[in-house]
Amino acid sequence: MSTPLRKTPAPSNAAAPFTGPATLEAINDEVRGLWRYAIVPLSSVGGTANAITAVCDVPLDVAQKGNGFLLTPVAANTGAATLNVGKGPKALVNRDGSALAAGRLAAGVQEVVTDDGTSYRLAVDKPAASSAPPLTALFAYQLARNTASANIVAGWQTYPINMQVQNNIPGLSLNAATFTLTLPNRPLRVRMKAFTNNADPAAVFLWNVSGAAPITANFVRQPACLYGAIEAEGLITPATSMTAQVKVYAVSASGNFGEPLNLGSPSTPEQYGFIAFEAYP
Repeated sequence: MSTPLRKTPAPSNAAAPFTGPATLEAINDEVRGLWRYAIVPLSSVGGTANAITAVCDVPLDVAQKGNGFLLTPVAANTGAATLNVGKGPKALVNRDGSALAAGRLAAGVQEVVTDDGTSYRLAVDKPAASSAPPLTALFAYQLARNTASANIVAGWQTYPINMQVQNNIPGLSLNAATFTLTLPNRPLRVRMKAFTNNADPAAVFLWNVSGAAPITANFVRQPACLYGAIEAEGLITPATSMTAQVKVYAVSASGNFGEPLNLGSPSTPEQYGFIAFEAYP
């Protein structure tokens, strides 16, 4: 077989003559080249989970490498597998030539495979399944039921986050006695909500304790209203491990941190607000 030219002989692209065996052979080379790189669906897929058989609906050249097939397994493999499309069984392997792990093939999930001459290689690697849960944390301001919450004062006031609800972010921790959070050196999404019953404007901030200043960049805030909630959310990327608190700034001393979230039975504590974190790449 000569090298395909991606065109059939014609007066516009080849020298005369255009008759006889030479022309037919040239056309044959082009047709074979087209089939060599075509992706052909396989039918009548059967055999076993690890010894798969299938039928190719077009004639195959046994010596031809590069044939591509669309395979739809009927069962998940339980280990190393072979595929026979009428050219004899060959190993069915990953794109890098390694043996398939159990469960790499799934029933009804199509796979593109190519013949490299000695094995059939899957065209796409299956992403490794991640069993790790997302890195998140939730801390709350919690009091025993029917316990009065802190009063709002004018100016800056530390919001008394005092309970860890959930946390699996490495390097993130709460000191409930000082309402202080230690933040790791990594990007974090932050959301804060404080329930209030004050009539004057207020806002909630994440406060850099060591820098003695609020973190305002990349944050969006929702001001408070009477019997409402003050909210803020944004992104932070501490350059180093940082100590922080949740602080509220109020125009005047008016009301307190209520109304609470009455969750659960009458004997359960009440949550008056929270700060949530999510680690992101």
